[in-house]
Amino acid sequence: MTRIAFGSCHSRGAVNKRLSIDPHNEKTIWDTIAAVVQPQTFLWTGDAVYPPMEVKGDYPLEVLKYEFYQMKTNTTLGYASFIQNKMLEAGIYGTWDDHDYGGNDRGYELKGKDERRDAYLDFLGVKRKNNDRSGVYNSVEFGKQPNKVKVIFLDTRYARSKHCIPSVGSHPYVPHGAIFACLTRWLTAGFNLCSNGGEVLGEEQWEWFERQLAESKA
Repeated sequence: MTRIAFGSCHSRGAVNKRLSIDPHNEKTIWDTIAAVVQPQTFLWTGDAVYPPMEVKGDYPLEVLKYEFYQMKTNTTLGYASFIQNKMLEAGIYGTWDDHDYGGNDRGYELKGKDERRDAYLDFLGVKRKNNDRSGVYNSVEFGKQPNKVKVIFLDTRYARSKHCIPSVGSHPYVPHGAIFACLTRWLTAGFNLCSNGGEVLGEEQWEWFERQLAESKA
């Protein structure tokens, strides 16, 4: 294993906007990755999809499934042909962030988490042995000793506690929400307002993470 590519934050809407401005430029980011990097594996680090702008609040499961379907079948996006490329001999792996989880800045409180998890794993092409895992955290090893590489993907959404100050980002109708979100987080951290011991990974994932580190031969 010598060539690994990784990425995040892929917006179908942004691709469509670019094509509306320059319809003759059909080259996609996936074409560039394939030509320049020629990766043997691709790693998603979050936000593989975004919902349409008209979708407000938490994203219905069917909207997420549709966006995943578009990624894997809509040839204008470029991802469909990218994942069929034989150079990706080691496969595709990853974890989600808030948008492919299903709600802007959401955590454990998001409804339908298990169904959303299953939809994301289907998007990655993961063959699920069971549905008991609380989230999409996983690990993968590449290569052989002495050059073995281990990649650990953490899930920072499924078990994450609510913000002590409600997240402005999860409320789509707040004017200038991004500015308010920055201010509330700055105030919270700067003045140590909420040392509430909240969860990010959850106990199950922490135990798994510790085992991954302790038992790794990479």
